[in-house]
Amino acid sequence: MSTVYWRINSVAMIGAAIALASVFLPWWGIYELLGFDTVSLARWALRSPPGSAALRRLGRPDSLSTASISQTFTFSSLIVLILALVAASLALTGGLTLVRKYLAAGLVVSILTPVAYTITIAYVTSTYCLLFPLCASGPIGTGAVFGTTYTGGFETGFYIFIVAIVVLALSLVLNNSLARTTAIRRAEVSVPTSQPTR
Repeated sequence: MSTVYWRINSVAMIGAAIALASVFLPWWGIYELLGFDTVSLARWALRSPPGSAALRRLGRPDSLSTASISQTFTFSSLIVLILALVAASLALTGGLTLVRKYLAAGLVVSILTPVAYTITIAYVTSTYCLLFPLCASGPIGTGAVFGTTYTGGFETGFYIFIVAIVVLALSLVLNNSLARTTAIRRAEVSVPTSQPTR
């Protein structure tokens, strides 16, 4: 009777799950500060970038610019969403197979994901004026118009994805000892232990 010894990298599985969960949470948003109270004007997840109607509510009167901003947000969110899903699937594959190159590739792609998102948000906020007449100069910032203060910045999903990157880095460190232990156990299982028949 043969026994197969199979181990998984559960830390990589947790990292992949955290990365997948972050996709459903908002990654960037704009808030209105009223005294000691904060009102959320708009928050966007990767799977639901802002449409033209949402941008018009922020003060963009012309439909041409809202359509252009919406298309830019949609395209960039789609690219970052694909990167996040690829990172999670590579981490999942590396966690199941204990193959280091999948985990390393997943870590590299997961590092590129928030960098790409930061670049695209910086592009959108510097190219387009989201809160007309207040124009942000980057992905994180604060400004005031007619006595009302607005602030924009990264949201929960973005920061949870950063946590996923740290967990994936830990899984890569853990993977060496798991792969070594699994190879030793498989070698022990494959050694014939049968006694000669009498």
